[in-house]
Amino acid sequence: MAPANQTITGLDAAGNSTANTLTFAADTGSPVIANTDLRIAPVGNTTTPGFITQGGQYYVYANAADALSGIGSVTANVNAITTGQTAVPLVAGSYAVGSVTYGYRSATLTANASLGQGNKNYTGTATDRVGQFKKTPNAVVVVDNTAPTGSITGPTAGATVPASATVTASSADAKGVYSAQLQYSVAGAGVSSGMGINLKIVGE
Repeated sequence: MAPANQTITGLDAAGNSTANTLTFAADTGSPVIANTDLRIAPVGNTTTPGFITQGGQYYVYANAADALSGIGSVTANVNAITTGQTAVPLVAGSYAVGSVTYGYRSATLTANASLGQGNKNYTGTATDRVGQFKKTPNAVVVVDNTAPTGSITGPTAGATVPASATVTASSADAKGVYSAQLQYSVAGAGVSSGMGINLKIVGE
């Protein structure tokens, strides 16, 4: 479809007139968005997206584009994860998740549906400024309801240690370990709140 021209003519009481022609571009193409443009990540973890847990809070991220009129809105259908949320609005911005920067993100959502271990599907819809839309095929997020395992491997339980000692520990999880933390206290005082030592997870 060729661009459409509209001419507007102004006429005053004395008969003077001025004509202005406006050109409008035709937008006949749908927005561009695919299931690979969607991502879910837990709130507070932008390093390892693609996982959620029952009752956990998360964001939906998306990328979408439209070459002519531009994107008017992006929504996500996450009803299988958060009951009743079939058209969650995503807000434009710049959001880095893992090694990808996304142009849209939802508000905080809670995974309150009944989520068994495994995969859950969700979709996204992009609508341009003249009402044309594109809905994605199913994207997948992995439900992980199993807590990781961890143990201190040295020093051994009950051992007497000097003022400075090396502590070794191991952590494991089928979906990968995001972080680990040690807590310590003076002997007999119990675990000290807020005295955590964060451990860097190598190879995850």
